[in-house]
Amino acid sequence: MKKSMIPVYCALAGFLACPVSAEILTWRASTGQQYETKKTITEYVTMMDTVTSKPVLIVQDAVYQETAAQNKSTLSHIRGIPTFPHSSVDAGTEWTEEALITLNLAGFGFKEPLELSVPVSYVCTGIEELEGRTYYRIKAMWEPAHEPDRAAAKKTGIKRIRGLSTMDILWDTKSGSPKHIDLSEETQYRFNDGSSILHTRKIEDEFRTVTDIVRERIINQLEEQIIAQKVENVEVKQTDAGIVLSIENIQFQPDSSELVEAEQAKIGNIGKLLATLSDRKLSIVGHAANTPGSDEQELVDLSAARARSVADFLIASGFRTSDSIISSGMGGSVPLDTNDTPEGRSKNRRVEIIIMDAEEGL
Repeated sequence: MKKSMIPVYCALAGFLACPVSAEILTWRASTGQQYETKKTITEYVTMMDTVTSKPVLIVQDAVYQETAAQNKSTLSHIRGIPTFPHSSVDAGTEWTEEALITLNLAGFGFKEPLELSVPVSYVCTGIEELEGRTYYRIKAMWEPAHEPDRAAAKKTGIKRIRGLSTMDILWDTKSGSPKHIDLSEETQYRFNDGSSILHTRKIEDEFRTVTDIVRERIINQLEEQIIAQKVENVEVKQTDAGIVLSIENIQFQPDSSELVEAEQAKIGNIGKLLATLSDRKLSIVGHAANTPGSDEQELVDLSAARARSVADFLIASGFRTSDSIISSGMGGSVPLDTNDTPEGRSKNRRVEIIIMDAEEGL
């Protein structure tokens, strides 16, 4: 088998990396949390000129995050991948850690699985932001090798085992868990009579945390209600902070934080949408259009006052209690579009209602 050279990925690191600060990566255990996983397994065996393929297997199951963090793996035959260094990881960072892999030799008449400790080489090929979350792309490679003792060789007929495995990992720093993995395994079994077989297996595993699942359900529910109630200029999106209802081109009285009457009706409709999420705290964030000549501090103060106005309206209308809502202003520091056009300024002049994740179990 030809050994692929993992360091070549370092050349891509500068291209793939975004301007994101390096972090110390770690598995995050959260008691009671689960992943919803979807594994697609493809495997086949090559013997001489014959290739035997198994049907593609798709498995959906749940994995407790606490168990995955303890094993440093979501796969039953692997423990310790990925394991991270104690120092921060940046694009191009390389490191090596030990892991434990298990080979099933039942097909060769050996009931006990074979456990092998292997050094695993890692390289961070890039860091990127997706939907407001930071992800690390990590490449792992290991080469299992084993020569059975005389008794085992006689029983199984196996003279030696050699392999090459690679795993591409998309690591979610927020959840402290993988978002996606692609595992490729090649294991060659050479027998005492000189023959050999090559077992190839590919596993693609997609993960969704409980938080992701709940957020997706809430977003779908809100989008359906927005369409049904014909609420305009409201966009629902997911960010690292939570689910965001972005109210664009929100109208206030000139140079004031007082909502115009039409906007009060819109905020009232949004309050009704949020009624089913009374267990969630809200963060109201105001944003302004930063036009030439604007004073940034004045924009911050005005955007904060307008966010407070929306929060007060939701409280006064009975949609929220004062202890379940906070507000702040960002001024013009987080534009969505250019401030050079009326359309761009209307997008930037907005109030965002962030539906925060429930504290219990999230």
